[in-house]
Amino acid sequence: MVCSCPSSELTLVYYTPDDTSQSSIFLYETSLITDIAALLVPGRGVTDTVTSAAIYAVDACAHHRSKLSEVVAAIGANVNHGILIGLFRDTVRRLTANEDVLYEVVDALMGLIAYVATSPPHSNQIIGAGIIPLLLDIPKTTVEKRVNVSRGSGNTLTPSMSHVPWVSLMRSYIAHLKD
Repeated sequence: MVCSCPSSELTLVYYTPDDTSQSSIFLYETSLITDIAALLVPGRGVTDTVTSAAIYAVDACAHHRSKLSEVVAAIGANVNHGILIGLFRDTVRRLTANEDVLYEVVDALMGLIAYVATSPPHSNQIIGAGIIPLLLDIPKTTVEKRVNVSRGSGNTLTPSMSHVPWVSLMRSYIAHLKD
């Protein structure tokens, strides 16, 4: 588990084997993933600092082999109106409107999306939910760290494209161009 505090230079790395975390954390905190995912629902008035920390926590849970499917289900990565796509859509909207967005939120979202997109069972789900048009909107931003944000979207698109049939990817791209 890696925890990074966005407002400082402090980073904590804590390694726990899957069997230990399963028997000591997830056994007693059965709703931990869904409780953290609830913090990510857009429009709940949660600050960007808490949102970024929650994304990092969900991402850390997803890196446990047995919890990836539970994380994908909790954040609704397979549906257009799910928590992940809703949060990402809101973040992209804020970026393109030149509103203040904590860079750690964007970075954490890109990391989580890239991890889910590189998982073969879940990559088709996240693509089907409509992540491609949102990733293609990111280069339209004018924020200060535009280069980092655009690079992140490109790095997220690359693994996504390797797991998805080209036909569905092209349909997604053409549909985005028509808008």
